[in-house]
Amino acid sequence: MQAFSNSVWQRHEAASHRPARPWPTAGAFKANWPLLANDLLVAAWKIEGAAALEEAAEIDEALLDPPSAPELDWRETYAAELASFPLLLADLGHKQGDGVELVLERAGLTARERLVIRPWLAGDDPRSIAAALRLRPQSVTLVLMNARARLGDLRWANAPRRRASRGSAEMATAS
Repeated sequence: MQAFSNSVWQRHEAASHRPARPWPTAGAFKANWPLLANDLLVAAWKIEGAAALEEAAEIDEALLDPPSAPELDWRETYAAELASFPLLLADLGHKQGDGVELVLERAGLTARERLVIRPWLAGDDPRSIAAALRLRPQSVTLVLMNARARLGDLRWANAPRRRASRGSAEMATAS
């Protein structure tokens, strides 16, 4: 097998017009580093674990399954941002529902944008949203991009809430 591999490599070198370089090149390694990093970390962990087994017959369970991160309240996490936008905080702390619809309305999102962004905020991907709403995936991607751009621009956050149109109220009750 080794002889076959060597002969194939020699033919490859003879056919190439560039001088032979060892693979992977530094550029290829740097370009693929984000893809390799996790595998290299896991391999290093397994090697250390195997070395530890030779020394002691037991691995610490905390290393195998670390405790989950403590759950933080969203108000504590975003306290500084919410202090800058008191109307946004009032909408999110609204007694009826979760207040997200009020925030989306204040941001000026259209009924279609609100209908698409709600499942996206819940963690759905654009393809599943498109299938659930019977829309084209390209349309969902475009609507999401527009909605995220509107939400990203916080100039609307301290503006008084707009009155919902009749069509947007119907769309909100349909979802």
